[in-house]
Amino acid sequence: MIQILNLRNLYEISNLFKTFSAFILGLSLLSISAQSQAAFDLTLKDQPDVVSYFSDVTYNAGLDSLSVNGFAQELNSVLSHTINNGTFALNASINDLGNFSSGTFTIGGTIADLAYTSGTLLTGILNNFSFNNTETLQFTFDTTGGDAAGLYSGLGGIILADSGFSGSFLSDWNNTGGVTGTGAAMSDTGVVSAVPEPSTYALFALGLLTVFGFARRSAKQV
Repeated sequence: MIQILNLRNLYEISNLFKTFSAFILGLSLLSISAQSQAAFDLTLKDQPDVVSYFSDVTYNAGLDSLSVNGFAQELNSVLSHTINNGTFALNASINDLGNFSSGTFTIGGTIADLAYTSGTLLTGILNNFSFNNTETLQFTFDTTGGDAAGLYSGLGGIILADSGFSGSFLSDWNNTGGVTGTGAAMSDTGVVSAVPEPSTYALFALGLLTVFGFARRSAKQV
């Protein structure tokens, strides 16, 4: 009788260990998928594309604030159009873990040959953010207005190069050396043609299924 009880206890302990391991695996997969979402790579269509140069990029860790200010120089849409008095401004909230919460951007200027004369070419609300420990930062956005808004159907994207990103959001960084107006970041603002992250969704789905399986097994054992 004692031997039978011991075998039963060992069996129950073994099952408990298996279900606990499945639960931990599920949580790990969910964690990995969440982290990988911060490393997607955007591909933008050739047109439309607003090219901006000489942007100052500053990150304030205390305020979780990223700001970009530069000059929009040309709009590529079938032909290349020079932007008069062009400006590029982006503001985003990103915490010390690199998690994005909100942001907006505005591209100002006029293009006479397209009759874009209001002074605002494009505005948008940022909805996602990517970094991969290089100086290139990437954003996706929904268009909200501007003379060129009609060109931006679908999900918009911004690729910002030479940002001065230090590889961490735990402390302040910039690309100006502390001297305003000396930044050399450039950006492309276009329409997203591809966001290759199927592996992220696969990991997320697998993690959910694993945790769900753990929950069902636990319910049956109660």
